[in-house]
Amino acid sequence: MRIYLDGVEYKTYRKIMTNLGVRFGCINYEYIYSRTPRFNLEEECVLFEDLMATPGKLIGYPLDYYQEWLNEHAELFSFALSPYPLDDCAVNILPYDTGHEYYISYNTLRKPFARTKYKKAAEEGDIIHGLEAEEPYMISMNSGLWMRGKGGAISHFDKRNRIMVHTDRFTRTAFARELVVEGYDLDLNKIKREEWKEVAKLNCIEWKKYQDYVEVRDYQTNRF
Repeated sequence: MRIYLDGVEYKTYRKIMTNLGVRFGCINYEYIYSRTPRFNLEEECVLFEDLMATPGKLIGYPLDYYQEWLNEHAELFSFALSPYPLDDCAVNILPYDTGHEYYISYNTLRKPFARTKYKKAAEEGDIIHGLEAEEPYMISMNSGLWMRGKGGAISHFDKRNRIMVHTDRFTRTAFARELVVEGYDLDLNKIKREEWKEVAKLNCIEWKKYQDYVEVRDYQTNRF
């Protein structure tokens, strides 16, 4: 399973990811549509091995612009999400919960019997991406949890090879110390002061470790 980290469209987050060697990233077109940030995708995303795109919460006519944008930068993306199929799009479009290859969200999985339903569908050959959702049968997922350092949430790749999110203040310094011992460049004073950029960097390191672990695990077990 590939884990695509959200936030590529933000300069600060993009810099954190590329400096840490994050290989798989996700771009949210809603931000680009609403704010028109000035950055060259081809030049500034070259360090990512693979990218996907999501329209965010956009629906209706803005998706026409989304399709045009995807076509302009088709060589960058392996696939993109859309609430419904987009005709004549040069990028492989995964619609919501329909067809043979599609995506489902965290809220979808909360419905009664949903996990059993999609597990069976995957066993029968469906290709499923998780939108902020992770299940063993998924081929990929994207997540923006690491970006919540600004809100105080701390991600941690624990000894059981899980990515967990904590909100207790004392944990951020403890986890940061662990990473410093491992050789990562983190400023503990900035972590203690809850400076969001440094906290986001901490979170990104933890997700990068998880991303690398999942890829090796799947290779060793021949999952995909």
